[in-house]
Amino acid sequence: MDRAHAIVTGAGLTREVLYVMLTRGRDANTAYVCTDRAAEPLAGFANDPLTAQTVLESVLGHVGAASSAHEVRDAETETATSIRTLAAEYETIAHHAQTSHWHHLLADAGLTTEQVQAVEDSPAYGALSVALRRAEAHGLPVPAALPRLTDRADVHTDDLAAVLHRRVDAWTAAAVTAGRTRPADLVGGLIPPARNVHDPDTVDALTRRVALIEQRADVVLDRARTAGAPWLTRLGPQPDNPEQLAEWTAVARRVAAYRDRYEVTDPMRPLGHRTAGDVQRDRTYAIIAGAIGALPDPSDEVLLAPAAVQRRRPPEPLPSMSHQPCHPSMGR
Repeated sequence: MDRAHAIVTGAGLTREVLYVMLTRGRDANTAYVCTDRAAEPLAGFANDPLTAQTVLESVLGHVGAASSAHEVRDAETETATSIRTLAAEYETIAHHAQTSHWHHLLADAGLTTEQVQAVEDSPAYGALSVALRRAEAHGLPVPAALPRLTDRADVHTDDLAAVLHRRVDAWTAAAVTAGRTRPADLVGGLIPPARNVHDPDTVDALTRRVALIEQRADVVLDRARTAGAPWLTRLGPQPDNPEQLAEWTAVARRVAAYRDRYEVTDPMRPLGHRTAGDVQRDRTYAIIAGAIGALPDPSDEVLLAPAAVQRRRPPEPLPSMSHQPCHPSMGR
């Protein structure tokens, strides 16, 4: 066979099977990666896009060889305690806990009952709620700004929530760039906190996950230190000055949390490669990259250069909301 083509969906596909699929053609092997999914896994309400890269990473991480009971137990424990899982749980609880709060704010902003219901029924509502929480975390006046942000948002669109999400995110990004905001107080340096939550059980559930996320960040950072992870050295040498050391450690914890949440495996680059299509991750990447670049006496100007460039150049345009289910991804 001169050329071989493979359809990669990610569902149940192992790395061994993918290897066979992509080694059949003598001249070329092409994988068409499908980013449609029938059911949403436990990923919170951040609406992280399913990209060709994430599908392939999932397949490459799915080993078909049999695992021992101890290996399965350790893997399941690692997954359950990861920041990726804990963040998803936090986002899910926060989303449900704040539904009533956003409902009243959107109604007060001028949306009709039917429009508010359409927003809440939209697949983009989760992303919108995260964007609103991020704006609040930066100290922006969300209730006062919503009437302007919702004005004519329903014109020429079938998804009002998606339009509002883009507007809120663009408003927040512009305010941050212009220096009109305060530094966001994010959970684990990653997640906009849920405010205006009054149910004691819900508050307790959120508080416990905040503590678990912080503990996990410490664990990941300790592992990196013990292993002498190369990415850790890219943050520069640990300062002797206690105040600077505290700052260095705080940034290292945020990087460790970011790597654990987004499953970054790049051994050299602290934040891995920048991705497109995930607005929340992109904003977090920019914030942490800026913090890395601000550390005293960086030891590697090349790998930290993107952080400095990020602060000097204008913000990048928002990612397109268009969706292409399948597209070629890789070949031999």
